[in-house]
Amino acid sequence: MPPRRACFPTCKPPEKRDFMQSNPELNATDFYRNYDPVVGIGTVGILMIIILMVSLKSIIRCSIQKYKLWTYDRKLNQVQKENGQRELLSKESSSSNSPNEMV
Repeated sequence: MPPRRACFPTCKPPEKRDFMQSNPELNATDFYRNYDPVVGIGTVGILMIIILMVSLKSIIRCSIQKYKLWTYDRKLNQVQKENGQRELLSKESSSSNSPNEMV
């Protein structure tokens, strides 16, 4: 096991270097000296657009589904009311024409 440095708890770790570039930045200040903030702003804009599109799609789908369910329930209630009235009318007409009541 290699010996620890005398400054162990406060030692600064060595800077990481990217060896793919011919002249890489040696530290963070060199990196941010050439950094363009428009890149970050553009990334945020694109991510916001994606999040908004997914959210809007979900809201629209949910509202359409609720509207379809509401219209289905409304039509079902109308049909049930019509069927209920028909059954009442058929019961009344069958009971008035029954031979047992005429006797």
